[in-house]
Amino acid sequence: MIATVRSEVAAALQAAGVADPGDLPLAAGEVVVNALEHGRPPVEVRVQVVGGAVEVIVRDAGAGPARPVDVPGGEVERGRGRWLAHHLATCEERRTPDGFEVRLTPGPGPEGPAG
Repeated sequence: MIATVRSEVAAALQAAGVADPGDLPLAAGEVVVNALEHGRPPVEVRVQVVGGAVEVIVRDAGAGPARPVDVPGGEVERGRGRWLAHHLATCEERRTPDGFEVRLTPGPGPEGPAG
């Protein structure tokens, strides 16, 4: 499932004219896994180009995470995917009237590496 999501995101980015999708397919895959494991159906994934900028939108009907993104470490076994997504892409999380939404754009976010 996750490999299919990554492939489809990469294909959609290529079709949109994005030559190098970078880590966006990997980040999108992590967010989709979180939506499937922790959210509520339906889980929707959309790739769109707005004003020349590509974004991946993942939505589910759940309430979203109860806590901010933590740095996983030590004995922590959960939370790595969300942390990774925030380091691989710019992630904007928000609650909506219908559930939870994550918008991803290329390039690391403020929590990610500077270069």
